[in-house]
Amino acid sequence: MLSHFYLKINNLNDAISIADKTLNKSIERYGQLNPCTLKSMYTLANAYRKSGEFDKAMKLNKVNYDNSVAIFGKNSIEELKANYAIAMDYTAIQEYGRYQSKFYLH
Repeated sequence: MLSHFYLKINNLNDAISIADKTLNKSIERYGQLNPCTLKSMYTLANAYRKSGEFDKAMKLNKVNYDNSVAIFGKNSIEELKANYAIAMDYTAIQEYGRYQSKFYLH
């Protein structure tokens, strides 16, 4: 997927733009409760997290978690992956906070 390439080269604006368009097309074509839509949502959330837009990433990953459980059920590998994405959001927020406090002048 093109958005993955842009993420790898750190072109976050294009990665977000393409991932957002892909997610919207997937929702339009397949609906919210579809594995293709889940993957598109996960990709967009990753782009948001990498760009520092943690609230947007967390919001998408929480929806992705709920949808994963609705499609695949509790204790599925997909639920685990969605849970991992939320944990990555919390970790990124924590790391960002440490970075900010390191450079904050009192």
